[in-house]
Amino acid sequence: MTRPVEFRPEALEELDEGARWYEERHAGLGERFVAEVRATVARIADAPEACTPVVGAPGVRGARVKDFQHRIYFVERSGVLRVLAVSHDARRPRYWRKRLRS
Repeated sequence: MTRPVEFRPEALEELDEGARWYEERHAGLGERFVAEVRATVARIADAPEACTPVVGAPGVRGARVKDFQHRIYFVERSGVLRVLAVSHDARRPRYWRKRLRS
């Protein structure tokens, strides 16, 4: 069963920021990044339990974005998947954990 997905505002900002960064490097790459994020979110919505649990962050799971060094972190609350971050794996590790409290 596909679950509904909501993005925290910060996660949407990270998606936009990533798309701009990739587009500045190569025309069309930003669009490809957004398409891969959407495909990853669709996979998550179909089978969130198949995603990797995050050590030290109970209830949080992560999924890698194909062909990009980004990972989507999310939690499930009341049947809704809430995207906490669209995170570049090498930059600012675990910065998004404070978003669990709000």
